[in-house]
Amino acid sequence: MRRFIFTIIAIAGFAAVFAAGLDRDGRDRRDAERSRKADYAYLEARAKIADDNYASAFDLLGYAYSLDSTQGEVNSDYGFYTILANTMGGDPDSATVAEGYAKMLEAYEDGTGDYYSGVFFATLSERLGHGDVALKVWERLDSLYPRKPDAGFRLASALCATGDTANILRAIGIFDHLQRVHGTEVGIVSQKMNAYIAIGDTASTLAALDTLLAEHPKGVNEMLFAGDVMMALNRDEAAVDYYNRAIGVDSVNGMAYFKLAQYYQAHGDSARYDKEVFNALSQPDLDVAEKVELMRGYVQGLYTDSLQRGRIENLFSVLTDLHPLEPQIRDLFSSYLAVTGDYRRAAEQTEILADLDPAAVENWNRLVTIYLSDNDAAKAAEAGERGLKYHEKDATLAFLTGSAEIVADHPVRAIELLREAVAGADQRDTKTLSQMLCSLGDAFYKNNEPDSAFHYYDMALDTDGTNLLAMNNCAYYLACENRDLDRAEQLSFWTVKEEPENSTSLDTYAWVMFKQKKFDAAKEYIDKALEHDTDPSAELYEHAGDIYFMNLDPDRALEYWKEALKLSPDNDLLKRKIEQKTYLQK
Repeated sequence: MRRFIFTIIAIAGFAAVFAAGLDRDGRDRRDAERSRKADYAYLEARAKIADDNYASAFDLLGYAYSLDSTQGEVNSDYGFYTILANTMGGDPDSATVAEGYAKMLEAYEDGTGDYYSGVFFATLSERLGHGDVALKVWERLDSLYPRKPDAGFRLASALCATGDTANILRAIGIFDHLQRVHGTEVGIVSQKMNAYIAIGDTASTLAALDTLLAEHPKGVNEMLFAGDVMMALNRDEAAVDYYNRAIGVDSVNGMAYFKLAQYYQAHGDSARYDKEVFNALSQPDLDVAEKVELMRGYVQGLYTDSLQRGRIENLFSVLTDLHPLEPQIRDLFSSYLAVTGDYRRAAEQTEILADLDPAAVENWNRLVTIYLSDNDAAKAAEAGERGLKYHEKDATLAFLTGSAEIVADHPVRAIELLREAVAGADQRDTKTLSQMLCSLGDAFYKNNEPDSAFHYYDMALDTDGTNLLAMNNCAYYLACENRDLDRAEQLSFWTVKEEPENSTSLDTYAWVMFKQKKFDAAKEYIDKALEHDTDPSAELYEHAGDIYFMNLDPDRALEYWKEALKLSPDNDLLKRKIEQKTYLQK
């Protein structure tokens, strides 16, 4: 009996061992299968990245990570794209960024110290504010790859960034070593001099500069650098001397003129500033980015003075002749013209800008806005429609184009575009969404569908209860329809309270008062509207005429109707009012 029991126990034990072996082998096979799937997902993710399909790449990296979290490359890439995905859409979530960074740190610490992945991780660490980690990575890379000067250079720079005197002195030692091995180059010497300046060692700073200039006596870049150093040390005359010496060696060096222009601007010497700006902008070798920066500063300082516009436009002419296909210059010129109110020429520059870079939706948005500012709704709508061929899903462009189509008297097309804009808008951006809904109300009213119009005005106000335009338009059209005048008065009163000098709001309130037969109040507010409107419309003048007539002043009413007719000569109702010298309804 015992033998039988022993046999059973032995068999059971053998079966347990055998089963364990099966489980282990099964786990091994399952782990191997998961690892293979992870490898495949990772390779697919890399392919998606190569195709700029980052959303799919991120999903695949997450899948690969869920299958096998032990692979360093998967961890590193998944961590990085976790950070990237979280920081591209507005305010980043610090916890998610920290989670992604932790995956990258773990992958780096478990890795073999590959140089390029280390450089990438150290650089990212610096940008995310992990300077202590970056410093350790640079130390490791410099130790593993002593023949790569960039590792030593970046290590020294990281040591300087700590602000610790001992670290800065150590960095100076590294710069000295790099200088001995690779020669006296501006990049190395400049960083070493910055280190000396950081610890207040002016004598060593100047000695390093002398060494650089001795080795490059005709070097224009070295002279420009010397000028910058002298500016930093408040030795202005020496700085100007170096900049002029650079021009003496290379008379068409745009950067030298650029630096002189900056110097004279800082010192308030407008005559020399103008001269050096012109010299700098005229040099073909000066980088476009520097020219745009210089021109932007020049324009910002002078654009409010109408007497300077000839000089500014002369410089823009020089720039556009030298760089006719450069979008940055057209962009700046367009902005300048729009700010100064020259919308026609601003539109010309923006048309060129949109043609140069049609993929930039902001160019089309600006073009539509400029045409609307110039009261040319037809061109605004046409420009918007052209832009939508490139950006058919862009909600902002659809909104602007739809608004233009309302003014251009194409309400059906406007409704179509504005519905697309609402559908594609960020539903969290309640202010913009409310503006779109208000425009839909305007479009429906233009299309003789007042019930739908008031429905969308209500939606606009439900979305954003502070939308003054929706309040004003709803109130005005309620008055025009003689509907719910009490609500119209409440809405319009609120807009006047918030913007007491807004002529449109004042006109609406006056018109609501008129419809309620409160003629004294209507006259009070129409007078305020006229007072605060520098360019009254035909509609405002006509309202004034109607209100004055009901206030028993027909002569003044006639004057206002005549003013309205000048602006709207095809208005038959106005003609009848003037001919019959009386108030008439449609």
